[in-house]
Amino acid sequence: MSKQSCRSGKIVTDVTGEELLFFEHLDLVNKTIQAASDLDSMLVDVLDVTLSIFDCDRAYLVYPCDPNADSWTIPMERTRPEYPGGGEAHASFPMLPELAAGMQVILDHPGPVTFGEGNANPHITEFLREFNIKSLMSMAIYPKVDKPWQFGIQQCSRERAWNATEVRLFQSIGRRISDGLSLRLTLKELQKREESYSRIVNLASEGIWSLDVEGNTNFVNSSLTELLGYTEEEMMGRPVTDFMFDEDIPDFLRKLAAGFKNVSSPYERRYRQKNGNEVWALVSAAGIHDEEGNYVGGFAMVTDITEKKKAEDALYKLNEELETKVVERTSELQKTNAELEETYEDLKHAHTQILQQEKMASIGQLASGIAHEINTPSQYVGNNISFIHESLNDLINGFEGFMKAVSDETASSKLRDKFEAILEEIDYDYLKQELPRSLTESAEGLMQISNIVIAMKDFAKPSNNVLEPVELSKLIDDTVKVSRNSWQRVAELEVEPIPENLVVDGLRDELGQVLLHLILNATDAIEGEVKGRIRILTQCSDNWAEIIVEDNGCGMTEEVRKRAFDPFFTTKQVDKGSGQGLAIGYNIITDKHGGELLVDSTPGKGSRFTVRLPVKA
Repeated sequence: MSKQSCRSGKIVTDVTGEELLFFEHLDLVNKTIQAASDLDSMLVDVLDVTLSIFDCDRAYLVYPCDPNADSWTIPMERTRPEYPGGGEAHASFPMLPELAAGMQVILDHPGPVTFGEGNANPHITEFLREFNIKSLMSMAIYPKVDKPWQFGIQQCSRERAWNATEVRLFQSIGRRISDGLSLRLTLKELQKREESYSRIVNLASEGIWSLDVEGNTNFVNSSLTELLGYTEEEMMGRPVTDFMFDEDIPDFLRKLAAGFKNVSSPYERRYRQKNGNEVWALVSAAGIHDEEGNYVGGFAMVTDITEKKKAEDALYKLNEELETKVVERTSELQKTNAELEETYEDLKHAHTQILQQEKMASIGQLASGIAHEINTPSQYVGNNISFIHESLNDLINGFEGFMKAVSDETASSKLRDKFEAILEEIDYDYLKQELPRSLTESAEGLMQISNIVIAMKDFAKPSNNVLEPVELSKLIDDTVKVSRNSWQRVAELEVEPIPENLVVDGLRDELGQVLLHLILNATDAIEGEVKGRIRILTQCSDNWAEIIVEDNGCGMTEEVRKRAFDPFFTTKQVDKGSGQGLAIGYNIITDKHGGELLVDSTPGKGSRFTVRLPVKA
């Protein structure tokens, strides 16, 4: 094999010479790296040396070497003057499909990949041709930080086939660049972390205090210097006891001794500011130990609680004053409490009176009607009794005459005629028909009187304020009876069939009072000469019994409906109602029975009141 010399840095093809030149060039790269003053200049110098060694037109670094990335940049590039680079450093370029395909080829290959005529990949993409690239050698490098990079050289002046020695040298340079990038990126990451840590420390609202093994200050942040009024230089190297009051030092030394055992807990500490004033702080301290567990220093977070301590002192003094005032006020409150209890009893008594007055007002409204109800059956009972009395006298007189006639045995035909005359005179056929009917009516009238009296007695029976079983069918029946005279002139009252044995726990008289008031309200709501309609229905579901009172009266507007249960609110005339009935009823149902009293009304169509009560099991 013929030998060639090396001119202008070109690589010769003789085997022995190639090996020698390979190490010379690699040594040149190593010296360039060692001579660099910093990492950035080292990378630039290595690209310059690469440009010279390979006698190419461009040497560059691309980031990231990732076909899935949206874009890519050229962080570093060195070129011949006649072949300027691909753009401004760090400028972002879109990831085109043909570039992504090329990057994937590079990533899939363990070493350098060559492109162009006479190389492993002879095809040059249109994108590369736009930059006059005729031949290209590139490889992926993998720094220890972040994503892969791409290292490459380009030949623009001519087509070039890279030989094995050049590929090997290029790969070795790429490895050194990878090491340099790893160091460069790692240092930058550390610098960022250090800057971030410094910002956090100096911006922290808490003071940060670090001590060496002897308890001397070796670091403070700005928050701590501002808290104590010293500069950083004035505090560095000084023992922490220089910033304490003498009487507090023994306690600190005990905690410092505990720090040697790695035992610490938050505590409050008083410090002396530069101007001599005291400042209180909450200290969270911990010991610092080496890998062998030896104490090498301490670290503390110091939070200003001076205002909190002042507030605590002020609160303590205020508590002492309050304790004195509490003693004075206790006797006053006891006296006031006794007065309130007396007032409460008076209010309870007044409330009971209001309830009774409302009840008596309802009963009074019914009194005249009940009198009429009792008087009517009594009247026809009396009339029938008078009729029976007169008729019996006639019968007695007739039969006495008959008896006398019978005693005259000689006038049998005359006796018969006489008897028939007597029967005709007393209208026997009529009496025979009317006497039984009169007696039946009298018995019914007496029964009505008895029922009305019993219903009135049950309705007016006072409550003992103890919940007892109340059968709703009996309650509704009695209330309808005692209110009959009020509604019968203006409405037809219909009671729907009531479920048998429907019982609730309640106060019978007060439930009757609520139902009576709803019936009277329905009566008052019906206007005009045509009789209205009142319907009472009862239903039970989900352990709740409902008594519903409906009417087709005048109804209520929404504004009136919302205030229906307000005390003293009424739309009636002054002499027709006090506005207490529904309010008291609401109290009776909700507070005393744990139920609900609801109303639904439409102006011109009527109202519907629903009483909901828990069902007795």
